[in-house]
Amino acid sequence: KTLRERLEAKSLAKYKLSDESMSSFEMGLRQAASYKEEKDLAIFIRRLSDVNKQDDNPVSKKAALHWATIKESSACISQLLEAGADEELEDAAGKSSRTYAEETKQHEILKLFSDAANRRRSSVVAFFGSTHELSGKPLDTILEYITKPKSLSLI
Repeated sequence: KTLRERLEAKSLAKYKLSDESMSSFEMGLRQAASYKEEKDLAIFIRRLSDVNKQDDNPVSKKAALHWATIKESSACISQLLEAGADEELEDAAGKSSRTYAEETKQHEILKLFSDAANRRRSSVVAFFGSTHELSGKPLDTILEYITKPKSLSLI
């Protein structure tokens, strides 16, 4: 193993993962977010393709971003958003990370969510070109327009 792999393994040992499967790394990702462990979170993010995986508990269904928001960890939230975390993903209670931030008036975190949404919107416009009809529309409307342009009214 490389030095980096050995250091990462030592860092992740505290999570007592049952194996090196994706489900173990997903659980570790949620735990690192909950514990505000930024460095460990980065390791799990590198190993996973989907940072939005929710836990299997039917009364929880929380993803890492839910935990980072509940724990008010701006640094972890930033990492997760950069990796593609969805602030609108709902848990078993029907609450999104954005909802948790709004309920507890976490203005800094709400700004992170807004900035991430704006970056995604800008990326879509940059990729597909500026479309006057889509200016100022929410990202889901833009994506729906792109995939089904004839069936969508933009009024």
